[in-house]
Amino acid sequence: MALRSLSILLAGCLLAPMLAAEEPELKSFVVGTFTFAKGEGKQGDVQQLVMRALAQQGYRMDLQYFPGRRLVAQLNTGLIDADLGRSLNMAQAFENVVRVDEPLFRPCALLYRLQSDLPMDMGASVKVGALAGGPEGLSMLREHWPNADPVPFKNFKQAAAMLMAGRIDLVALPEMMMNRFTAEMAWPLALQDSFYLKPVYMHVHKRHHELAERLAATIKRLKRQSPSPECHLE
Repeated sequence: MALRSLSILLAGCLLAPMLAAEEPELKSFVVGTFTFAKGEGKQGDVQQLVMRALAQQGYRMDLQYFPGRRLVAQLNTGLIDADLGRSLNMAQAFENVVRVDEPLFRPCALLYRLQSDLPMDMGASVKVGALAGGPEGLSMLREHWPNADPVPFKNFKQAAAMLMAGRIDLVALPEMMMNRFTAEMAWPLALQDSFYLKPVYMHVHKRHHELAERLAATIKRLKRQSPSPECHLE
């Protein structure tokens, strides 16, 4: 009996390395995103979704952060494999970029006022601070608040100063940017409104065009398993 147990133990010890060797090693897949998104909650949800989708295709996501336009250049030249998420279809503007045709999520825009101000009527004429360089966001803001007068700002510190000085009535930003804005505020805020922005899609370099089709199907399946929360007032 003791001899049989020893034989089983030895067989298990020999088999374990063989099983481990059979497990496929995930290949590195470099995904870029904006520097400002580092540490943001919603971005973390998207990262988890993309990480799971890539793992099912045999890849390990290596996330890197880039400022502004450099991210697009890195993808178009093939120095990175993918861009984590854009509402714009970059495949229409860059010949080496392919869109993964299943949206990752639909971002929510939040509009905040000073807590000391009364709630504002949507029909009223209001000055709304909006991040400079986002034409699609401005267009959707005007659709939601027809009488909004957008006032551009370059950074979150400037936006906070404008709101506290009364130069604007509201600040509108995607939800994932709001923590960085509120960190600059010395006065309490109140949520005035929220609305959906355009869906966000992952993009890959054209060398991964076949992978893009498989990723679209995988992302769709994973989203059904874990639906995103709705965009609404708290």
